[in-house]
Amino acid sequence: MTLILTEGFETYNVDADVTLGTGKKWTSGTAELRTTSGPKTGARYARSLGLVKTVAGADEHATFIAGAAYRAGYNVSTELIGFYADGNTTQHVNLIRNVGGTLSLRVGTTVVATSAGVLIDSNWHYYELVATLSDTVGTIDLYIDSSGTPALTFSGDTKNGGTDTVFDTFRISGGSFQETDDIYLLTGGGSAPLNARIGEIRCYPLLPNGNGTTNQGLGSDGNSTDNYLLVDEPAKDLDVGDYVGITTDGQKDLYNFPSLTPTTGTILNVEVGGYVKKSDSGAKSIRYRVRTGGSEFTGADAALASAVFAPHHEQFFVNPNTGIPWTISEVNAMEAGFEARP
Repeated sequence: MTLILTEGFETYNVDADVTLGTGKKWTSGTAELRTTSGPKTGARYARSLGLVKTVAGADEHATFIAGAAYRAGYNVSTELIGFYADGNTTQHVNLIRNVGGTLSLRVGTTVVATSAGVLIDSNWHYYELVATLSDTVGTIDLYIDSSGTPALTFSGDTKNGGTDTVFDTFRISGGSFQETDDIYLLTGGGSAPLNARIGEIRCYPLLPNGNGTTNQGLGSDGNSTDNYLLVDEPAKDLDVGDYVGITTDGQKDLYNFPSLTPTTGTILNVEVGGYVKKSDSGAKSIRYRVRTGGSEFTGADAALASAVFAPHHEQFFVNPNTGIPWTISEVNAMEAGFEARP
């Protein structure tokens, strides 16, 4: 599997500068999360962000492919997408927004291609950067709005010093109120279709709308009836006064969800998430579950750090029941929820 992450900023609950580091998909960084001005899909987008994702060793690769929706903010020069190596210490390939709205490709600090016209403006556009690291036969291509023809391209030396011959870090940036949404990152490894650019993606948030097969949690209303009503608000409207609690390890709650709005397309990722805390001083974990095809599957245990509600998530890039990408009908029939763990 080569898909590393998708991000639509739907699982965070503040309209402010927020750290999106460990436990929130990213290695480090901050973003200003917003709910106004018409995000592309869902309810959230980010602006003025600077996020870093350093991948696991098994995911380091000479080719990185990233996509993101951007809309221009202040008329400044700023990095938008960057691929780095040597543990995020060597800057190799960057997509740069210039004053006036043109875009440039850069290797290290050297500009290797610049657009003749404005390519970022007050409308949402989708930008995909595809780069291969090499000091002889490297390539960089920028695609816009799923066009089959690169808007900018470069071939030659894409390696700006350093020792590694593979990318290990992805940066997604946008200073001075550049707005961003619907991000993906994948490598050039694996098999089709996830070893090449995939075109514009959209992240659709789904909220519980019914009880699933199992409801063992005790709601804040003092019973286990219709627990989904206590966890059905969007993250941006998080209400910590209603919740579902589980005190016995191994017990779980599952919920139904509405069908996706799109009726055609490819599912890249199903992410299950929520705001979770522990209620005592002992060690406690959570793991998310999905029920599909009549069987249940779990994500990894995630330790709860404190008695403060914090976001946790699990990504299911393929349907664990089939081992291949989800179909829309499978997502529409899926149940998802959580389980208490020691």
